This record gives sequence, C-alpha cells and structure tokens, in this order.
Amino acid sequence: MKNMEKRRLCALVLFTLILASFSMMLADAKGIPEVSCPSNCEIRTAVPTDFNVSIKNIGLTDATFNTNIYCEDEIDAELGAHNVGLKPQEKEYLEFTAEAAVNHAITETCVFKATTSDLETEVNCTFSCRAIPNFCTEGEVKCSEDKTAVTECTDGAFANFPCEENQICENGKCADAGKIKSSSSKGILIAAIIIAAILIAAFFVLSHMKKKRGRFIFLKQKRK
Repeated sequence: MKNMEKRRLCALVLFTLILASFSMMLADAKGIPEVSCPSNCEIRTAVPTDFNVSIKNIGLTDATFNTNIYCEDEIDAELGAHNVGLKPQEKEYLEFTAEAAVNHAITETCVFKATTSDLETEVNCTFSCRAIPNFCTEGEVKCSEDKTAVTECTDGAFANFPCEENQICENGKCADAGKIKSSSSKGILIAAIIIAAILIAAFFVLSHMKKKRGRFIFLKQKRK
C-alpha cells in the first residue's frame, strides 16, 4: 500500500510539473513587441518632417500590435499605421510625421508605444524632438555678404552654396566675374551716353530759348 501511495504521489507531482511547463509554453507562445525610436529628431516651424520608428515581433506566434506615438505639448506627431501584423522575428519600419508652430526653439520628449491585441503586454521607447522657428521664406535666394556664394532658404534657414572659382554672386546667381564686370561696364557706358545725350539736348534747348529771348528783347527796343 505504501508503494502504491508513493507511486500516486510521484505521478501527481510529475503531472503538476508537466502542466506547469505546458502553461509556461502557452504563455510564451504569443507575440511580444520590441520597439525602437529615432536617435535624432529636429523639425522647423510649419515644415512637416518624416521620421521612422520600428517594431519587431520577438514572440513565437503571429501577432497584431496596436501602436501609437505622441509628444508632450507643442509638437504634433502622426503615425502612418496604428495596427501592425507581424510574424515571429519579423520587423517593420513605420513612418510618422512631426510638425510644430513655434516662435522660439523647444525640445520635447516623445513616446512610441506598442501593445498586444489582448492588452497584456505594452512596451515603449522615448526620444527627444527639437522644434526650431523659421528664419526665412522657403525657396528664398540671395547672395552672401561677400558675394562668394548663393544663399538659399532650406527648411527655415539659409544654407550657403559657394560659387566656383572666378565667379561671384549677382542677383542670387553665380556668374563669371569677367562677364559681370563687362556687363556692369556696358551698363555704365550706356548710362553715361544717355546722360550725355540728355545734357546736349538740354544745352541746345536752352541755347535756342536764349537766342529767341534775345531776339525778342532786340525787337522790343527797336520799336521804342
């Protein structure tokens, strides 16, 4: 009898261990999300900018994850996809758009999170995003102060594009210095000719008026 009881007890313990192991296997046999965030996030006022986050299924079964992204206050982040289905060990990159309207530079903390469909598991990662106000109008072009480069407004700030050797910037464009000087010389010459022509014409008009006035005075005195 004692041997029978021992056998029953051993069988019960073995069954309990098998059941516990099976339960643990079932618990592990589900999708588990793993997420990563961008290392750099910087945007300009009123210029929507795209970035990527990633999500990977490190579980043992196919799974669908609910995803979301948000920042603290003045930066708006919009995720392109909110439900992602992944096979085991499959990874997917998701694009999100960040934008802000600020008149001074700010830095906010943003969070990307993923949750299993049964809401039992949630993971997240955080990253800093900096918003900077625009200092120029997009596409605006001008010359640098020393006229050695074209400066163009890109993403809210002026970027320099140096002219080639023997070139200078004129009216927002790089051109050969000789051509610009020649063009300037021609312009000066034309302007000088026009001014000279005006002065000569004015001289003749004044001379004619003076002669006419002198003749009028002579006739008047003669009549007297």
